[in-house]
Amino acid sequence: KHTVVQRVGVKQDGQTDRPSDPNGRMRIRSLH
Repeated sequence: KHTVVQRVGVKQDGQTDRPSDPNGRMRIRSLH
């Protein structure tokens, strides 16, 4: 699901529990 990377701040797969975290999208990127 690479769409999650584009949806930063949106809790899609439960990977990003911190919407205001700029590093959150980098975390998702490595997971996906």
